[in-house]
Parts: sequence; structure tokens; C-alpha cells
Amino acid sequence: MEHAAMLITVRQRQHIVILELSGRFDFRSSKPFQNALLDAQQEMARYLVIDLAKVSFIDSAALGLLSMWHTRLREEGCCCDWPVLRDMCTRCSSCFALAS
Repeated sequence: MEHAAMLITVRQRQHIVILELSGRFDFRSSKPFQNALLDAQQEMARYLVIDLAKVSFIDSAALGLLSMWHTRLREEGCCCDWPVLRDMCTRCSSCFALAS
């Protein structure tokens, strides 16, 4: 089975960078995604929107990457309110028992 690469479309409006992802967002997509985020940082965007509406599949590596970048951008002062990521993580935690 052939792996279809994730497509990343970048749009910019004033101080807003929008990364529109489509296709499968998985481990193989991590490098292009991180490169797009680094490029957005270099553009000095005040706001960053990651549009996952056209993502057909997301694996645990991609979820971890989103979580890592969420933390990193928040620490750097970017306005990071990702309700979809928060909702996805909340739903995941209801499926699995956490051991202490």
C-alpha cells in the first residue's frame, strides 16, 4: 500500500500564518510539518492557525508533535489556544487508563 504524502498549504494574512494540512498526518509527515512551523516563526507571525479540517488520518506521533509545538510556542509567547488539540487529547485520555 502506497503512502500518500500530507500536503501543507501556507497562507498569510498580515500577522496571521495559516497552515492548512490535508491527507495523512503521521510520523512520515513530521519533518515537513516542523519545517512549515519553523518558516512561520521566521515570518514573525503573531498568530498561527493550523487547519486540520482536511486531515484524513492522524497517528500518535503527529499528536505528540502537535502537543510539543503547542507547549513550545506558548513558552515563546505565541497565542496558543488549540481547542481541537485539547478536545482530542481529552477524548484519548477517556479511552486509556493512566498508570502512576
